[in-house]
Amino acid sequence: MVSVSRRSRGYLSIVFVLVLLVTGCASPHTKALRQYAAGDPAQAEGTLEPLLAKKDKNAVLYLLDIGMFRFAQGNCMYSNKAWMKSGELADYEPGALETGLELFKSDAKKRFIGDPVEHSMAFLCVGLGYYMMKDYENATVAFKKSLEWDYSGDVERQGDMVITNLMLGECFARNGESDQAIVAYRKALRGNREFVPAYVGLCRELEKTGETLEAEKQYAELRSLVTEDYSNALDRCQEGVLVIIMSGSVPKVKKDAFVGAFRQRSEVSTPINDWLIEWGDDPDALEASHGDAMITHLKDQGGVTGQAIRKGAQVCARECLPLGRLLIPSTEADVRYWSTLPGDVYVAYVPLEPGLHTIRATARNKNGDSLDNYRQTWHYIPVAEGENTPLVIISHNNLQKLM
Repeated sequence: MVSVSRRSRGYLSIVFVLVLLVTGCASPHTKALRQYAAGDPAQAEGTLEPLLAKKDKNAVLYLLDIGMFRFAQGNCMYSNKAWMKSGELADYEPGALETGLELFKSDAKKRFIGDPVEHSMAFLCVGLGYYMMKDYENATVAFKKSLEWDYSGDVERQGDMVITNLMLGECFARNGESDQAIVAYRKALRGNREFVPAYVGLCRELEKTGETLEAEKQYAELRSLVTEDYSNALDRCQEGVLVIIMSGSVPKVKKDAFVGAFRQRSEVSTPINDWLIEWGDDPDALEASHGDAMITHLKDQGGVTGQAIRKGAQVCARECLPLGRLLIPSTEADVRYWSTLPGDVYVAYVPLEPGLHTIRATARNKNGDSLDNYRQTWHYIPVAEGENTPLVIISHNNLQKLM
């Protein structure tokens, strides 16, 4: 009778554990991500930091997320430290892998190194942090590293991240290197021919180098993309605010014939279609230019191609084929994305005279309706004579909590 009772308790324990698994006993990492998505990055950082002390094999992933948690709070210096530390732990050189197959074989021997696109994004954020601190030398180094990680089997797409090339151009411009700035702005425009901030920078630097005719040609392109009021503001103001919006999250891959072949993200697809930037007492408005869609930058870096190959190798392993036995990964191989990777980056350049200004950012859905939970207002943004001010916005589900 006692043995039956013990057995029953054993069964009940198993059932209880299964119920916990099914209902979702959230891990600290999952809890932190939910706190971050709800607009409380400080609480998310506090939840996740204790995991680093345990020397968990997911340390690189945690550091990438902690860096974003800090960045969302405006702690640029400390966010940079977390991202730089993640790069040291990864011990992984960019540009070494040309195909998803090579990435798979590398992942089989590495500890949660992350896809290249994750590190490309991390160095972009490092550069933004340095840029906001006016450390343009270190920002330049970080942006260059971001482009090095953004590699592809297609030479034409090598290092083509629009936002990174724009910011590299801004760094060169701040350091008085107009020729290099022009090259960077042109590369950004090759990625997006309607990228207003790159036209603004390109025209400015062309004028500095005395290329008047080319500057006029590019100004004509710029004016065709904006309103007359905006054009007049550009003529009137030599300074402004560069608004950078890290928007939403990478959407889940839709279930199709390749179901299960891709790493799925825990976040839901973002409802954001675009952003409207307003400024001034009698608000002018400008649609932010689409700087980058992170999902397109997976390229063949292991995101799409690599995951399909990984899945195929797993099938091979189950079927005991030679390819499967050769490529079967270790239990420490990387199997997830940087959880805070934004789905899109938008940029807007607002021409403003020196002084303190108010900037409003409003997200809109595909129907053009405003999304109240993503609306945010920034007051007393300083614009100094001869300088552009960077304003980086993280689009949490509830931005009001950050105000």
